[in-house]
Amino acid sequence: MVCAGVPTVRQGDLFVSMIIFRPGKERITYSKQYLYPTEKGLFTPGDTPCILPFDDGNRIAPAICYELSVHVHAAYAHKMHATAYMASVLNSVNGVDADIARLSNIASDYRMTAFMANYVGCSGGHACAGKSSVWNPEGELVAQLDGKREGLLIYDTATGTAECIY
Repeated sequence: MVCAGVPTVRQGDLFVSMIIFRPGKERITYSKQYLYPTEKGLFTPGDTPCILPFDDGNRIAPAICYELSVHVHAAYAHKMHATAYMASVLNSVNGVDADIARLSNIASDYRMTAFMANYVGCSGGHACAGKSSVWNPEGELVAQLDGKREGLLIYDTATGTAECIY
C-alpha cells in the first residue's frame, strides 16, 4: 500500500486528502474529517470515515495530521475493529513529541499498532522533525527513524518487528 497526500476537489469544494494505492485494487480517496483551525475556511472537512480491510485480517484506519489529536477519530477506528492506526503528519521539531505521546497512547488505549509518517527537512519555513515511528498494541515504541535523514520504516505485522532503512 502506498499513500500520497494531495489536495482534491469535489463539487467545487477543496479537501485535504490521502490517495491510497493498493496492488490490484481500486484506489481510495480519504479526505480529512477534522480540520486544524487554520485549515477551516480554506478546506472542507471530509464526511466519510475510512477503514482499510486486508486479506490477512488486519484493518487499517488512516489519519491525516491533526486528526490524531481528535479523540473521536481514534475511538471510531477502535469501534470499527481497526488493528492499526496510520497517521500521516507534517510535524515541526517543536510539535513532534506531543504527537509521539498521543500515538503511543492511542496504541495502548485501543490495543492497536500505531504508525506515524512524518516529513523530514524544511517545509513552509519550518524545520520538520522526521522521527517516523511505529508502536505495538501495548504502546511501546518498536522503531523510529531519526530526525535528519529520509528513510523507510518497514513493519512486519506477523512478527511485530521493524527495520529502518536509510
